[in-house]
Amino acid sequence: MSILDKLSDLDKEQFQKYQEDPLYVQVDEEGLILKRTLSAGTQEHPVDGCKVECHYTGWTLDGKKFDSSKDRGQPFEFDLGRHSVIAAWDKGVASMCVGESVELICHPDVAYGANGSPPAIPPNAVLRFEIDLLGFNWDCDDKPGDDKWAFVDEMKNEGNVAFKAGKTYTAIGRWNRANEVLYDVMEEEGADIDRANSMSATVMNNIAAAYVRVQKWPLVISTCDKVIAIDGQNVKALRRMSTAYIKTKRLEDAKKILEKVLEVDPENALSKKDLAMVDGQIAAAEAKKRVMYSRMFSGVSGFADAQK
Repeated sequence: MSILDKLSDLDKEQFQKYQEDPLYVQVDEEGLILKRTLSAGTQEHPVDGCKVECHYTGWTLDGKKFDSSKDRGQPFEFDLGRHSVIAAWDKGVASMCVGESVELICHPDVAYGANGSPPAIPPNAVLRFEIDLLGFNWDCDDKPGDDKWAFVDEMKNEGNVAFKAGKTYTAIGRWNRANEVLYDVMEEEGADIDRANSMSATVMNNIAAAYVRVQKWPLVISTCDKVIAIDGQNVKALRRMSTAYIKTKRLEDAKKILEKVLEVDPENALSKKDLAMVDGQIAAAEAKKRVMYSRMFSGVSGFADAQK
């Protein structure tokens, strides 16, 4: 029996096209999982037992989006190789490098099978995912002992070492683990909330710096947002956020953040330089709009005159 037999006509036709496309490679021996690399990552691979962190969007082959961590604004985490996700994910993500973005085509035998997942996923549906592997913890079973603060320091320091060694996503994983434990600390009776918040801001600032290194600008913005929620005058977070806004062409947002930096640190030379550049780009964009509108209205006027 062919792996195509159980598929709908649409899915069968599309799956065959993916099979024949040289950009897609088989992840498994049966050819149930096909992968196309969208952007390359590092040389760091997760292994079974690691807690991996990723962003994803999933569609059925008729183009209907059924789920997206990006829409929720929260990365998805799971323990690799522990059967907590569909088999296509366990095998597909295990084949990825940290920082890599891929497209996965998943046969129903390694997805939701004959039952599907109503109402979004019909029976025997081929699924298409775009997945970004953000990072992982080497030891997903790491758990703090009685001294949670010592564990936080350990994770933070391991992240620092990994970052200096160029293992950016390993560092992100360690810092994220530290932050998870800090959230637990904050829920304890009699917790030193100020100390926990201060450490959390430090750790998340480190994570933001890592995302700057790999140019994940939306994640820089969302991470810095969390730092600023704790410390609204954190210049490092404000600076990184302004950089991300500039890189994503959100110039008005960048201007507001840079002005905030200069309120906190009036002598910040880099922010003065960036603000001047942003002001120039905003002015140039507005001038371009004026010219465009002028041409549009002059064209309308000329047309009206011709009709007289």
